[in-house]
Amino acid sequence: MFSEKQQFRQIWLLLLLGGIFLLSFYQWLSIVISDHIWVNERLVSLLVLLLVSGFILSVRLTMVISQEGLSVQFFPIHFKPKFYAWDSIQKVELRTYSPLLEYGGWGYRIGLFGAGKALNISGNKGLQLYFKNGQKLLIGTQTPEKLSEIIAQMNK
Repeated sequence: MFSEKQQFRQIWLLLLLGGIFLLSFYQWLSIVISDHIWVNERLVSLLVLLLVSGFILSVRLTMVISQEGLSVQFFPIHFKPKFYAWDSIQKVELRTYSPLLEYGGWGYRIGLFGAGKALNISGNKGLQLYFKNGQKLLIGTQTPEKLSEIIAQMNK
């Protein structure tokens, strides 16, 4: 019925990661050229930066809605999609939320004051799930109009 895949590809994030990498590489190169003693330590920090950047760029959020339920995967946190059957969900709504105030930002987040968990990449629109066991899960979306149509079809 519905499928969406998102990744961290915001231009500001790519520019930030690229700028930090270029600055670190320049510093490392200037140390190598000047035969400075701290080459290995700077190389380690450059490799750590590459690993962190690689991790951020590998993150993807996938949501699939079917007749049976909803599955969501926040890779590399979830190696397999997590499936939620419709009979375990009390209520579903598309809503606008404040990523910073409600969840402290984007990514795999645990909200404050009973807000539940959030899985989001960017923006402020999401599918809020209210489970029968009292838990909440917000899944960010970049296609709220399409998702709204699917929810309306399901509620008929």
